[in-house]
Amino acid sequence: MAANDTKKITLPSSVVSTIIGKVKDTSTIATLSPSTPQKFADTTYLVFNPTAEAEVVAEGGKKSGKVYLAAIAPDMELTVITLDEAPGILPCFDESDAYLSVLDTSLLLSYNPAQVLKFAGKQYLTGAVILLRANMDGNFISLTIDEIYRFQKYLESHSVTLMVDNQKLTCICID
Repeated sequence: MAANDTKKITLPSSVVSTIIGKVKDTSTIATLSPSTPQKFADTTYLVFNPTAEAEVVAEGGKKSGKVYLAAIAPDMELTVITLDEAPGILPCFDESDAYLSVLDTSLLLSYNPAQVLKFAGKQYLTGAVILLRANMDGNFISLTIDEIYRFQKYLESHSVTLMVDNQKLTCICID
């Protein structure tokens, strides 16, 4: 028995207009972006790609959506990650209270206190860090593209390369 195929279903224009405002791609950028999909031509059918998923949430219910954070490490460029991936990058993530406020905002850096280097009266983060945001209840919530951009600017002004035993060590100055 063949599975139902939803390719090339003809929908009235009014239905397409309603659906298109509610469809989101599953990519990280699309999830973090406030943009919504739009029609570029008056077509009689639409193909949604990648596979669309729907979640039914009762009134007042909680969505199970993913939470997006950002991570950077000496061996990793600034990367958008999910909350589930954070402990694989920073093993002590959410186990210690080592958080640093960024730019007088609600953004926080989670880091391993054992990876702080004190040198010449300043402190430098030498390991992986996770950029996150929390709501008033203390729950982690997704970062926005704007917040990741602000963090990039923060890194530009706080990243320092130190020489240790003729080895370059890229750090984040936290003083």
